[in-house]
Amino acid sequence: LGLGEPGNWPAAARAVAEWFPARLRALGIGIFNAGTMLGSAAAPPVVSFLTLNYGWRYSFYFTGAVGFLWLAAWLILYQPPHLNRWLRGSEYDAMKHEVQTPAETRPVKAGGLSWWEVFKTRECFTLTLARFFTDPVIYFVIFWLPEYLRKERHFDLAMVGQYASVPFVAGGIAYLLGGWLSGRLMRAGWRLPRARKFVMILGAAIMPVAILAPVAPTAALAIGAICFVTMGHAFWISNMQALPTDICRAGEIGTVMGISGMGGTVGGVLANFGTAWVVQHFTYAPIFAMAGLMHPLGVGIVCWLLPDRRFGERIGVRY
Repeated sequence: LGLGEPGNWPAAARAVAEWFPARLRALGIGIFNAGTMLGSAAAPPVVSFLTLNYGWRYSFYFTGAVGFLWLAAWLILYQPPHLNRWLRGSEYDAMKHEVQTPAETRPVKAGGLSWWEVFKTRECFTLTLARFFTDPVIYFVIFWLPEYLRKERHFDLAMVGQYASVPFVAGGIAYLLGGWLSGRLMRAGWRLPRARKFVMILGAAIMPVAILAPVAPTAALAIGAICFVTMGHAFWISNMQALPTDICRAGEIGTVMGISGMGGTVGGVLANFGTAWVVQHFTYAPIFAMAGLMHPLGVGIVCWLLPDRRFGERIGVRY
């Protein structure tokens, strides 16, 4: 799972860059991330049902098999627009002026930048650093929410399956809304950098509500506070993951997505060790406090290291 799953995100971002104009790319990012939230929302009830009725091994059999079904669908359905057999010629003619050219969708040939050279660019380094601090927040919700509800709110497995999906439903809606909002602002006349950053700031601004989760008097209010975490992260990441498609060369988008995703994963690994130690020796309160503050830090990094004037500079586009 660890080796195979991460390939989805660079591929998805590259697909969005190939099929969506700039004003709709955050919405495209939001749509595929809403899919991850839909899966995360479905997982607790499905896994708890399978575990309670058939044993824990069957939850692995089922979720693993679904991945192979999706792989088959992707191989059958996906091609860039100019090669896609499901797209009529008239449809491609109507969209080809707003999406990547056939030359831009081809694999990068020898002579391009190495992954290390790509990492050293300000654009890639900034996105990697920002995700190092912010991705662990959603990892915390995905991996630790069931245990928090069991240990601190005294839920049994059936109750976890019933209620742990609520924050992910809220996050799925916010992915679509956050992706739509930046495009709507651009259609209203906002420049692309300003629209992207505004939605990211909006998401970061609601994240500190997470600090209230461990002190909420009821489990319902605690889950409500955690909904602000998934919603704020959704606003943030739907535009954060659109940035490589805005500021990087076509052949570098997948590399930048992969490297920045690696930064988020490294942060998640370290945060997981830290979370376990803190929870064992103290309470969940410091963890929720950190979760509420990481996105304001991340948006500060992006605004500082990627001012508006640098957007499009690397690819020769003036937004």
